[in-house]
Amino acid sequence: MPPREPVLQKFGHNVREKREALGLSQEALAHAAELDRTYIGGIERGDPHQL
Repeated sequence: MPPREPVLQKFGHNVREKREALGLSQEALAHAAELDRTYIGGIERGDPHQL
């Protein structure tokens, strides 16, 4: 697995903080955004393959 880039990690962290502040689960956010839950999880982890 390639190393995660700091900017992607920070972006993912921000997405997770905002999602949690809104009281949303990954599943709820994924549904609202018409994405798969695993895609949201990858973004939050800073996975470069998800962006």
